Amino acid sequence: MNPAQKTAGRAAAFREEFDHAFAGPLNIGKRNFEAWICFRSGGEKLAVRTGQIAGVARRKRIQPIPTVAPGLLGITALGGVLFPVYDLGPLLGLPVAAGTDGWFLLAGGVTTPVAFLVDQM
Repeated sequence: MNPAQKTAGRAAAFREEFDHAFAGPLNIGKRNFEAWICFRSGGEKLAVRTGQIAGVARRKRIQPIPTVAPGLLGITALGGVLFPVYDLGPLLGLPVAAGTDGWFLLAGGVTTPVAFLVDQM
């Protein structure tokens, strides 16, 4: 076999291996990927794992209630369920949420439903 035939044979083998790599499903091995939701609270960019929350919802009316609990803004109803609403910023040592817009992060994995007010999603 001359050098040109060897090169042509190797090129054909590389081409076949390359094409075969795209013919099957993506094989990324056993990597652990986690999904995150990014948001702003108190002017800071933050993130939480999606597995740690039950959901997100657009801010609705918050009914103030008398309380001494730090960060507790009041209660709101979402899907027929009452949620205590906490401003996440002050709980993290950040400024209070500004304005009347915002989102609720609904806590997951807890027995009592809780909503945390954040500035932006």
